[in-house]
Amino acid sequence: MHRVLVSTIVFTVIFAASESVAQNKNEVVPTIRDYIENLNSELEDSLADIGRGIETANLWLKIENKQPIYCPPEGIVLTGRQYGQILKNTVKSNPSINGFAIQYTGMALLTGLKDTFPCSGDN
Repeated sequence: MHRVLVSTIVFTVIFAASESVAQNKNEVVPTIRDYIENLNSELEDSLADIGRGIETANLWLKIENKQPIYCPPEGIVLTGRQYGQILKNTVKSNPSINGFAIQYTGMALLTGLKDTFPCSGDN
């Protein structure tokens, strides 16, 4: 519960900042909803790249004997489609994420990975 509340607060702050930037430039900023609605194999590949970047950061934390961000089962290799499903599940449980600018897709995916693969001791 605490983790969901913190995630919601973080995303709300980020969304407010991205909305301010969009209003200042009078431009339409694609949203995470747009990304999900147009999810195809090319975007799944892009999402897999984002996921691998997050995975690399997570692995680095483990190598440095620091607390990882999320704790997937040993040997799991996620596909772009699976990352897409994690992102969809994240948006379903946190609907406000839909309106966030597309550049925050990585943060939304990170939240989903934390929720999907929590580490022991996470609340």
